[in-house]
Amino acid sequence: MAKKIVKRARRATGMVMGAALMYFCDPQLGAQRRRATQERVASWWQGLGQGRPPVDTPDVVVGVQPIPPLERVASAS
Repeated sequence: MAKKIVKRARRATGMVMGAALMYFCDPQLGAQRRRATQERVASWWQGLGQGRPPVDTPDVVVGVQPIPPLERVASAS
């Protein structure tokens, strides 16, 4: 049963990858598609941090000792 699922998943992955190659390597419109995709990804990447509230990180983690600065460690030995 599991082998059939893996086999189908591999086949589906191969079909999707083949379709993507055909889509982007098209000699007539491929360059335009690649450029548009690159612009969309760049726009998405730049907007990742915008619109999200800042994450509140706790100042103290219970049960964890702070690591002393390197200067103190070197001078203590």
